[in-house]
Amino acid sequence: MADISATAGPFGGEAHLRVDADGRLRLGFRLPAGYSGPLVISVRAGDVSSSVSVDFAAPAVPLPSTPATSPDTATTESATPAPGDATTPGLQVTAPAAPDGPQPGAGERWKLAFDDEFSGTSLDRTKWQLCNPSFRSYCLPWNNELQIFNTATTDNANVDVSGGQLHLVTTKDANGQISSGMVSTGPWPASFGPAPAGYRGFTYTYGYYEGRVRIPRGDGFWPSMWELPASNVGGGGWPDSGEFDVFEIPGNSPTEYHFTAHWGGDGGACGHPCSPQKATIADASATWHTFGLDWQATGLTWYLDGKKMGATVTDPGALKDVPFFIIANLSVGGTWPPLKGGPDASTPFPASMDIDWLRVYQRE
Repeated sequence: MADISATAGPFGGEAHLRVDADGRLRLGFRLPAGYSGPLVISVRAGDVSSSVSVDFAAPAVPLPSTPATSPDTATTESATPAPGDATTPGLQVTAPAAPDGPQPGAGERWKLAFDDEFSGTSLDRTKWQLCNPSFRSYCLPWNNELQIFNTATTDNANVDVSGGQLHLVTTKDANGQISSGMVSTGPWPASFGPAPAGYRGFTYTYGYYEGRVRIPRGDGFWPSMWELPASNVGGGGWPDSGEFDVFEIPGNSPTEYHFTAHWGGDGGACGHPCSPQKATIADASATWHTFGLDWQATGLTWYLDGKKMGATVTDPGALKDVPFFIIANLSVGGTWPPLKGGPDASTPFPASMDIDWLRVYQRE
């Protein structure tokens, strides 16, 4: 299989492939709106590689406004080979058939079980809720966090879909109250009142959850992607019920990538059995990263930008075989030691955790 990438000046591009009606291979990628300059398309298959550089000039395309910390992006598609073809800005991105990184077993293939490319202008409320069932009524936080997760269904300043991204925004009002955003696909608990019309949610057992994310820098910021079992309502049964943390990064140290599983029992580094792992990465507030967790019956394996990270967790207590749901949120403050304290006078408000897409693949 060939690896294809596109690089626009100092910016990297995420490539997507499809065959058009004329049988041509078309390469789609993202780059900053209005970018003009050299575009390098590289193809590698085994030990053979090739690249071509072309001069690219993007037409000005008005995009919906985004939070101040999130520059607009546009999606552009070019045909290969067809050097005379015009580009098409604003193309809706579709998820690739398979993720980068983990490989299916012999005789298996990946199936896209869930995705949201956030290409519209509002959150798809059939897929997402603005809290998760492990929280208490009114989405009150755990871990001595300072924010209130905004669950307003209209005019929600903390959960915004624009510019092809989901923005989870933390704000602070004149009275000092901090608000922020969360999305999850968990079952709707009765304690939250009536479920929104059409809400379906999503749970799965075994698969690969990944997302392309950029986090905010600032003391006290605690962005994360994680998973909990569908049975975890109101926090009951934790940590025995399990938890998978795809990533946690302290905003005060955005090169510090943490990835962990939690489960029940005595002792352990977290006050209960867990698998804390950590790696140093390129600044996640200045660079987009794709974070992923491959959860299979034989182990939990983490990936960063398509590369395996750390050790696979194989402890039987960690390897749950019940449905889990997915979560992404931006917390502020709390008792997590890497935060080394909460927000201070230097912490910027508002600030945004930007999410390009969230996907789940399963083997079949």
